[in-house]
Amino acid sequence: MSAATLHTIAGAVEPLVHEAEQRTSAEVVVVVSGSSSTYTHVTGWVVAAVAVATTAFLCWSPWIFDDFWLPVDVAALAAVVAGLMATAPRTRLFLAGGAERERCVALAAEAAFSQEAVYATRERTGVLIYVSVLERTVLLRADTAVQTRVPAAQWNDVAARFRDLSTNEAFATNFKELGALLAEHLPRAADDVNESPNAPRVRT
Repeated sequence: MSAATLHTIAGAVEPLVHEAEQRTSAEVVVVVSGSSSTYTHVTGWVVAAVAVATTAFLCWSPWIFDDFWLPVDVAALAAVVAGLMATAPRTRLFLAGGAERERCVALAAEAAFSQEAVYATRERTGVLIYVSVLERTVLLRADTAVQTRVPAAQWNDVAARFRDLSTNEAFATNFKELGALLAEHLPRAADDVNESPNAPRVRT
């Protein structure tokens, strides 16, 4: 799924949130982000590696190069590589590696949990669904009441199925399963109020 589907996903989310919150006291907040990081640090790693490799080649090559131009050559090639990397987000993502991608998504999800005040509901029943489109990942984060009342095994099972962003249909199915789980363990109270807008927060 590409970043071009960002608003398509977002448009399908609001009715899903509304449907879920009709049956549960949990407050569901959805953040849809184009990516969890710019991965500019990866560009730095690549440019540094190219600069070192170029310097080594110019210094120990069997061909003779004018020492005067060595810094210019290294800087010019590094600038070209930096420019190419700046226009290739998927290349940066690939070079970041799986562990770094997971770290960035996890950090972005934690930041969204705080920024959107998911922790600030009356009964501490906030649930964050963080969608990171470039990384094709969905993470769930829950406040204390949800963690206490929903069995960990059931929560982890739903979270695992949510994790890989594939199609809108799969996302909707997983969302409904999450809604059913929340309704089972945190049924909607008679005095329940909607504490947060149902519309997703979209970050390009």
